[in-house]
Amino acid sequence: MLVKDYFTNISINELKRKLNELDKIDLKNSSFEDVFKKVIETFSGIVLCRVALSFGEETGDPRFGLFRARQVDGTFDLDNPDNYWAKPAQFQVDYGRCHSITESRFYASNYILSTVLECRAKPGSEWVIAEFDIIENTFFESVFLGGVGTGFDRMMGHQGRLDFFFSNLSKSEKKKNNLLYKYISKKLGEKVSSSKKYKLTAAISKFFFRSPHNSANVECIIYPSLMTKKKVLNFAIDSESAREKLRIIRIYHVRVESISTKESSNLHIVKKLEL
Repeated sequence: MLVKDYFTNISINELKRKLNELDKIDLKNSSFEDVFKKVIETFSGIVLCRVALSFGEETGDPRFGLFRARQVDGTFDLDNPDNYWAKPAQFQVDYGRCHSITESRFYASNYILSTVLECRAKPGSEWVIAEFDIIENTFFESVFLGGVGTGFDRMMGHQGRLDFFFSNLSKSEKKKNNLLYKYISKKLGEKVSSSKKYKLTAAISKFFFRSPHNSANVECIIYPSLMTKKKVLNFAIDSESAREKLRIIRIYHVRVESISTKESSNLHIVKKLEL
C-alpha cells in the first residue's frame, strides 16, 4: 500500500539552495542539534514515497531475506538470541549511518553476504548471521531514502507500484523527488572516515523516524547498500518495532573465505541452526 504525498511548498531552485547549504555544514565542529535544525529547515513539509513493508514474501532465492550479523570474537554469547537484536540506546556512544548518540536502530540487509561486507569483514574471520521473518500480518511503515530500483524489485516485487506513484506526480514534483532521492541516496552511500561525519545522515534519518517534526512517522528507513550497491538494500528499523514485529528463524555460523561483492560462495557455513 503506497501513500502519495506532495511537497509543493518549495521551488526546485530553493530546494537546491538548501541542499547546497547542508553540504557546507562543518560536521566535525557542528553539534548534532545544529545539524538537525538545518535538516528540519530543509525537509520540513517533505515526505517521500512510503510503503507498508513486510518481509514475509518468498523470493525464491535463499540469499535474500532479512539478515543481521555479529562477529564471533568472544564478546557475546552466541547461543543467546537477545544478542542478535539492536544494541540498547544507552550503549550507542558513536554516530551511525541512521542513528545519533543514544539512539538505537536495528540494522539489517536483504542479502546474506551484504551483512558481513557492511561490517568490513576480513578473510578468515567468523560471524554469526541471524535470519529474521516478520510476525504474521504485521508491517513496517517505511520510507525510501534511496534504493528505489533493482534491489527492491528483486526482494519484494513492489517496483510496479513505485512506478505508478511517480507517474502521478507533476513534472515539477518529479524533478524535486528525483533531486531528493539522488541527494539522500548519495549521502547514505558515502564512505566516511570518522563517525562524526555520520551526523548529517543520522539527522536526516531522525527527521523521518517517528517525530513531531514531520508527517512521515516511519518505523523503517530503506537505503542502498554501500558495499553491494544497486542489487541490495539495507534497512534501519526502529529497535522497539523490530522486537515487536520480527522473529529469528535461523542462525548461520559462517567463515569468510574471501571478499567479493558478486557471490555468496565465499561464505563457508560452519553450522546452521533452525529456530
